Amino acid sequence: MEGANIIYHDFMAEGYETDVSTNFIFEENCQYRIAEILEWAKAETEGEYALDIGCGTGNILKFTTRLFSAAFGIDLSLSMLKRSHVFGAHLVQGTGLQTPFPDSFFDLVTGFSLVHHIHEPTALFREIFRILKKGGILYTDWDFNRHFFWKPLYPLWTHRMNIPKALFSLCKRKTTRDRMVKTFELAEYHVFRKWLDPEPLRRFLAQLGFEKVAVFYHWNCRSLFRKSSRGLDRTYEILKSLISLSKNPQDMNPVFSIVAKK
Repeated sequence: MEGANIIYHDFMAEGYETDVSTNFIFEENCQYRIAEILEWAKAETEGEYALDIGCGTGNILKFTTRLFSAAFGIDLSLSMLKRSHVFGAHLVQGTGLQTPFPDSFFDLVTGFSLVHHIHEPTALFREIFRILKKGGILYTDWDFNRHFFWKPLYPLWTHRMNIPKALFSLCKRKTTRDRMVKTFELAEYHVFRKWLDPEPLRRFLAQLGFEKVAVFYHWNCRSLFRKSSRGLDRTYEILKSLISLSKNPQDMNPVFSIVAKK
């Protein structure tokens, strides 16, 4: 899986931020949510050192380099790191499963669109727990929730409920023999092979010793802390419940975030 992630993300580095697979990440709602969480994390900690694992093109680093005394990023893909260096963070090529940092070093560790690339997320969380300070914060986001209705309907969300485009995408993925597509599917292991269940992850984090662990289910919401009062958003909630045949947030939302405090 590490090899697949290196190959695919080296290949995608130049066009990563405009690719259809990342079309929600760089929108206003998502960027606002990230900024809000990171500003809160700084206020809750000493605000000294922050690490982004799987830093990619610098989506998190552009915030942490401004908010924290020093920001670090680690990624397997050298091509991604070359694009993220513009933000001025300390960069390391490597894996989040075994980092070069000392125990109890970071105030904040983030992993945006990361956990579903890791075959065994518990190994990642063990390493994060080791390098976080007491009182430090873990924030993950943009990982895909296995409780979100049926897997074949996932392209509907990816393509903004454009049904013809979604069906074409699904059929193309099922029939293609393109090597890079197969590499993508391996790199995105917990999207195409075995979706993640957030609840066992939440329990594991609590067992590790995190004092506070919260899971948030969402559809690229603007804030994890505040519910929107807009009428249109309430309409979306009704539509989501009809599509998923459930009013349980686990079933209604494709994406989950985790916020935990050590």
